[in-house]
Amino acid sequence: MGITGLGHAGLWVDDLILMRDFYRDVLELTVTDEDHDIGMVFFSAQPAVEHHELVLARGRPEGNPTTLNQLSWRLDSLASLQLFHDIAHDADRDGKGEPD
Repeated sequence: MGITGLGHAGLWVDDLILMRDFYRDVLELTVTDEDHDIGMVFFSAQPAVEHHELVLARGRPEGNPTTLNQLSWRLDSLASLQLFHDIAHDADRDGKGEPD
């Protein structure tokens, strides 16, 4: 399908400060940006190359059972992106964001 890597991931968290400290102090990721008013912290394992590979966002939309906020993939071409879109769209036949 042409996927060459994971671009970045985002997670919903209940305690932004606790989770920031964990990813910074235990996993030793670098905080590249944070805004406590909007409730987001951005991390990078290689800040000279990537602004962020992980973002933590405070809270979670009502009724959302998952902690996953987003996943971004690197693809090798525009054609691969179009194929990725078509495959994901076809898998979402029920319109609820879940494969049949």
